[in-house]
Amino acid sequence: MNIFRKTFFLIFVVFTWLILSGLMQPTVQAASPATSHEQNMTYDPGGFCDLHWGEPLNQIKQEYRMKLLGYSYGMARYWVLIPDAHGEMYLQGPVMAKACFYEGRLLSITIFMNGGFEERVRHISHRYGTPRRFEGLYVWEGPYTTMLLGQDDKGITLMMLSNVLKKIRM
Repeated sequence: MNIFRKTFFLIFVVFTWLILSGLMQPTVQAASPATSHEQNMTYDPGGFCDLHWGEPLNQIKQEYRMKLLGYSYGMARYWVLIPDAHGEMYLQGPVMAKACFYEGRLLSITIFMNGGFEERVRHISHRYGTPRRFEGLYVWEGPYTTMLLGQDDKGITLMMLSNVLKKIRM
């Protein structure tokens, strides 16, 4: 694992810990979106393409080709083949995404991309608002979704997390 992937993983673990411990934002009601002056996302995707936060694993398995990657921290991780991104996150055609499920419900999606990083930041910012910078990552936070975008010598990584993670105690 190269230095960027290690750093990205470490930031993800710390970020997740902050969310899970409630230090990053107050816990919100299950039925209502998060409300915080810290939000900077102008449009919340609530997932990626036709995959939505909280969607049951068995339902997604019926609609998409998937391969189990393993289990960690109580989460099941799968590769999911999305036949056509239809321009979502400025991606066209088939997309291979890593999806994480907790108690059989979709909680996060990670996409690995190539191309120009600054151009990707501009496109995503145009749709979702001005990001915050955190340790070399761009961060967008909305009522339902938090997105992190980073890059290394292997490409660009976009991680989308359901804000439900803020309520889960593993």
